[in-house]
Parts: sequence; C-alpha cells; structure tokens
Amino acid sequence: MSSADTLPGSLAGEFSLRETLFQGTKPWEVTAVVLLLIAASLYLLHLARVPIVTNDSLGYLSIAEQLGDGIPDSLPERSLGYAYLLAMCARVSNSLLFVTALQSILYLLGIFALFMVLRSSVAVNHLRRPWRLAFLLVTLLPFQVSLFARTILTEVPTFFLLALSLTTLWYGVNSSRRILLGVGSILCALTGIMRPTYYLLSPTIVIALLVPAVMGARLLNARQRSCLRWFMWALMLSWIGIIGGMHLFNGIRFGHFQMTSLSAGFFISQKSTPVLEYLPDSLAQIRAILIEHRDSLLLRPFGGHTGWGFKWEALPALREALGMSDPEISSLLGSVNLLLAKQKPFSFLEMCAMSAARFFLPATELPALARLGGIYPAAYGLFHIAYLGLIAYALAISFYYLLLYLRAPSKLGRAISAELLGPGVTLIIIAVLVSYTWVIASVVEHGHPRYRLPLDPLILLFCYLVIGTFHARPAVLPSESEVIHG
Repeated sequence: MSSADTLPGSLAGEFSLRETLFQGTKPWEVTAVVLLLIAASLYLLHLARVPIVTNDSLGYLSIAEQLGDGIPDSLPERSLGYAYLLAMCARVSNSLLFVTALQSILYLLGIFALFMVLRSSVAVNHLRRPWRLAFLLVTLLPFQVSLFARTILTEVPTFFLLALSLTTLWYGVNSSRRILLGVGSILCALTGIMRPTYYLLSPTIVIALLVPAVMGARLLNARQRSCLRWFMWALMLSWIGIIGGMHLFNGIRFGHFQMTSLSAGFFISQKSTPVLEYLPDSLAQIRAILIEHRDSLLLRPFGGHTGWGFKWEALPALREALGMSDPEISSLLGSVNLLLAKQKPFSFLEMCAMSAARFFLPATELPALARLGGIYPAAYGLFHIAYLGLIAYALAISFYYLLLYLRAPSKLGRAISAELLGPGVTLIIIAVLVSYTWVIASVVEHGHPRYRLPLDPLILLFCYLVIGTFHARPAVLPSESEVIHG
C-alpha cells in the first residue's frame, strides 16, 4: 500500500479539504468543541466584564475617535488596523465591554483554527487523546485568556490574523490550492496593518522559504516546487498591494511615505537610555529634554525604574521646543541614537541583550494578570517554566530532523517531502514569526514579553507538530539507516 493510501492529508495523494474538515469526526474532537463552547460562555461572562485600559490603549482610542469619516485627519502615531476595529465597535456599542467580548470571541476562533491544524496533522494524530486535548486546556487557561481578551490592545486581533493565516496556508500547501495560499498571504500582510511590528513579515517569510526551496530543490517534485513558488509570489504581491498601498496613500495625503508618524528611529532611541549624557553640546537642548524625562521616569514611584518608555514622556516637550513634526522628530532621534551607538557600542549591545532575554520571560507585569490576583500569577510563572522546557525539547528534535533530512538521498528525501511538506512549511513560518518578532522586540523595542503573547499558541502548535512527528516516526519517517544508506 502506498503512502498516499495510508497518510491522507499529504501531497502524495489527493487531499480533500471537505473531508478533512467535516468527515471522520471522533469523540475526542466533539469533546474539544464542547470545551471551546463552555470556555466561550465563561470568558464572555467573566473575563470580559472589566476592560483594562493602558496608556497604549488611550492612544488607539484617540485615533479611533478621529475616524468618523473613515480617514484620519493626520498621520496617526499608531497602526490604523486596531483603531478601525475600535471605531467599528463604537458604532455598535459605546461600551468597551463590547470590545473585550469581541476579543474573547476572536481569541477562541483563533484557537479553534489552530486546533483544526492539529486535527488534520497525520503526525499529531499518533499522539494519545489526552495530549491533543491538552492543547485546548493549556490555551484556554484563565491567565492565558485574561492576558489577551481583557486589555484594549492589538494582541488579540494580531493573534487572530496570524492563526487564521497559518491555518489557511496549512490547508493551501497540503492541497496545493492557490486560492487558499492567496487568502493566507493576504491575511499575513494584514498583520502589518494591525501591528506595525509585522509590516516586513511577508518578505521575511519569503526569504526564509528560499533556503529550503533552493537547498531542497532536488527533494521536491514538480507539484511541490510549483506550490512553493506560487506561495512566495502570493506573499510578495499581497505585501506590495497592502503595505505598499498604505505607504503610497500616506505619502500622497500626508506627505510622508510611512505607516505611522513615529518610525523606527523613535522607538530605537530607548537603547540610548543609559548614555544620554554623552550627547555633544551641539545637541544640548535635545540632551537636556531627554535626560529630564528619563530621570523623572526612573524615580517615579511604583514604576519599573528602568527609564524605558521615556521617549513618550519627552515627545510633547520635543514638539514644543523644536517645532518639528513627529516624522521629523523620529528621524532626528534615530540619528541621535546612531551617534550614541557609535560612541558606546557595548552599551547598545547590552541593552539589546537585556531586551532579548526579557522577551522570553513571563508577562507578569501586565495589569490583566495582576487583576486576577490569588494564585494565578504564581501558577502562570510555573506554567511558563514548563513551557520554556517544552520549547527547548521541540527545538532539539527539529534540528535533529533537519540534519536527517539534508543527509537523505534524493529518492528517500522526496518521500519525506511528500509526507512533511505541509508541516515543514508551517514550522518554518512559525520559526520565522518568532525569530522576526524576537529581533524586532530586542533591537527596536525593549523586549517586553507582551510582544511574544500573540505567538504563544503558535509556539505551542510548533512543539506539537515537532514532537508529534517524533512520536509518529515509525509510521511517517524512515529510520536513520534508511537515510544514511538509502
């Protein structure tokens, strides 16, 4: 019997999207859907009842108020995607409870989309039923949902777009259906509108896919190569149309070809927090303003005492003193930071290293977790330690399989590619997502764990796919002797 007969859902045989989605439903899957419905009821009634508004939330709410006719009056400080979502919610209800309820629904829909990926994965189906249900239990824990749904921020819509994009691409790659690949590519590009962090995500994924597409060309058949080529073209064209279109619109209407009024130069300026005193006397006015607001933030009671975020404190004073627009101030601060990075390079590297380490820490500083109180913060910390261990284990297995794949003879490599192209592309996309976010958060931002939160369920899916393949190895993959000796 061929692998196409034994492994439905692979590219070796005919992939039926309808059958994968709706037929062959098992009791444990019904249990999972019931669990999702129960969680939806509980979270909509309890967690969404007290919205949490932060300083960043106020910025989005302010922009949403300006979108009465659908077009902002000036180039906004923050992304328009979330502001449009808030504006649409305001037309239905003036209460923020509606926003948190909607975010709860979006989060649960995103988890259900990832669950559908698990359901159709041949490798994960070899895991025992409790392990598959554990994915839902972990992602639906109270502190997990509370970190997302209760706060008026971009985390939930970003996660929803990423999860829906990944799920669509999963089915598109497995079935070689170009319409699904196109839809997934559009959703991927839209994340850059929802959260500017991801406005270079699509080109980054294309670059990452070029490596296996070139190095593994001998291991792919014509259909698989065509599928990958179409996918990469769809990603680039969607990105050019959506992100490029936004830049063009802002350039024509506001005179600045950028997504927001505050560019990377503004955000990267916080890497110079410890060394502002080294600015030359020719920049004495700017130096005095930046030091004043940094020191004020350092001494503020109940603050983080790190000085991070002083740029927002100094922005109004810089506008008044310099008479510049926000894009001009962003460009100036970028030049200032570059000057300080040349003078104190090791300080810049130290700040980046601190941000990189902070990115993977528990998000215990978020108000949503503090509001839960009780044992939840401690339980979240213990859960996060186990979560990091799971990631380390999955990474070790993935590197092992990568080396095994690259050593495989051509004939055997094609057999592996036929079974694992869908999971392989999915794993590459998740790995690129995490790496990309990590680099941006470490170099441009201050590495707050909040930037990782939309990726946590996707990282868990990555672990499931890798570990599931490892446990299903006798049925899915050849042995080491077959790989080495062909």
